[in-house]
Amino acid sequence: MASFLLKTEPGTYSIDDLARDGKTAWDGVRNHLAKRHLEAMQVGDEAFIYHSVDEKRVVGVAECIGAARPDPSDETGKFVCVDLRFVRKLKRPVTLAEFKAAGWNEFELVRMSRLSCMPMPPEVRAWLLAQETT
Repeated sequence: MASFLLKTEPGTYSIDDLARDGKTAWDGVRNHLAKRHLEAMQVGDEAFIYHSVDEKRVVGVAECIGAARPDPSDETGKFVCVDLRFVRKLKRPVTLAEFKAAGWNEFELVRMSRLSCMPMPPEVRAWLLAQETT
């Protein structure tokens, strides 16, 4: 199982929306590098949900239940979406400031702040889950 981080603006689609809906198509990604990361997601992979803009924090966990397919919201046919199901909210959200303070400078969340989908290295995942309980 691989882990990814997916960003969303909470005013557009939040972890609460995903919890309410139970599942969703993660669409609307319009960056070619983020597209490649979405294409790498497989059924069963873990997706950490990050609220961007004002909050800047990881708030929950989802699971990929449908691998990359054409994004129906993309009229050009170039981009993809994946299907996710809600797993849980984090006990304690983990902020971007905490990632920076911990020295995760090579993680795309810190290095490429506008990228909306990225793989999460196992060591970053372990650190994130440890922060949830502190």
